[in-house]
Amino acid sequence: FDFESACRIWLILNSLLLFVSFFIILKLTCEKLPDAERNFIAASSLFMVFSFQPLIENMYNGQNNILVLFFFVLSLYFLREKKSILSGVMLALGIIIKPSFAIVLPLFLWKRCYRVFFAASISLAVSELLPILLYGKDVVFSYWAIGARETSLNNINAISMANLSLGALINRLGDVAARPHMAYALLCITAALSLALFLYAVYVTRKGFESFNAGFILEFSLLLFLLFIVCPVVHEHHYVLLYLPIIAVWARLSRDMRPFRLFLFVISFLLIALKYSLIQFGLFNSGFLSIFSGLKLYGVAILFFLTADMINEDSKKVSHQKD
Repeated sequence: FDFESACRIWLILNSLLLFVSFFIILKLTCEKLPDAERNFIAASSLFMVFSFQPLIENMYNGQNNILVLFFFVLSLYFLREKKSILSGVMLALGIIIKPSFAIVLPLFLWKRCYRVFFAASISLAVSELLPILLYGKDVVFSYWAIGARETSLNNINAISMANLSLGALINRLGDVAARPHMAYALLCITAALSLALFLYAVYVTRKGFESFNAGFILEFSLLLFLLFIVCPVVHEHHYVLLYLPIIAVWARLSRDMRPFRLFLFVISFLLIALKYSLIQFGLFNSGFLSIFSGLKLYGVAILFFLTADMINEDSKKVSHQKD
């Protein structure tokens, strides 16, 4: 194919995968709801999908995030269908494309989905061993060394203007470019906050939903939100993967439309979905005012804690029903 034809094919493929992923997400989150409520969630979710600026970024730049979304959605679908091996393989395919997304893998271990966890782990191991057998360990190790440099502290500093991660925000707040001696201290702060958020996510998902249901999808969503906070490098086009957790949270919220939760959801979605960039103004590049350059990160953080709150509430209901 020539370049123009390849672009068109990739665009068509991404569009098809997006629609398939969208309808599977609706099936997973809204299947047991009344028709009127399900139709409302479907219509409003469709509006959110196409009013999402990161989708334009993803399509324009030819990124593969929709492919990752597709594999993750298929993983949850096969888990619901009790096809654990296929679920694990689909999960592994998504992680192979974006290795940083492996943060979702432990959920299947501590929720006792052992076959999914080991199927994904074995698939990932095979995906690493085959290149070593075909090309040699030096080539593979060089590939991972390049990846490590791309997520190193120095490289994060170099691309921090486009980086939406927690680490990049802390680097800007500490003005690490002007004060390189602060780099290690800022790295420790980032690591400590990331670890605290991860342990909180583990605490929230520790019990309550041991089999596949809407609660499990919320727990999966919680880890996806966490990923977009703690991952060293996050660009706007990566946010396409948030379709899954955003629709899952919206479906849960629609069943219990509390005004304050609705307000938080709307604010966070607008922060994530709209096109804006304060970072293009030098005033917000470093120092205290750079705190306003993290608005999209704050939107993800709001959804993270909102999801955790709903999981805690649903988990208590399950405990009371068992008692």
